[in-house]
Amino acid sequence: VPPIAVHTDNSRRYVYVVKEREGILGMEYYVEEINVKVLDENEYWVAIEGALDGESRIIVSATQEIRNGEIVRLG
Repeated sequence: VPPIAVHTDNSRRYVYVVKEREGILGMEYYVEEINVKVLDENEYWVAIEGALDGESRIIVSATQEIRNGEIVRLG
């Protein structure tokens, strides 16, 4: 993933991922924080492992500040 997608809080590293759930008005997208372990990195890419799979949609950029649990729109 690009380095901008990996966030650091004290010694913890994490990424924000878009997930789906059933809401009041139907399916909605929300943000979930996933802890990751950095395996290798350079100025262009970061190799990570964690509770991710091939279907995980990692948030690389957003037009507003995002937080864990917030409802978002995909663009």
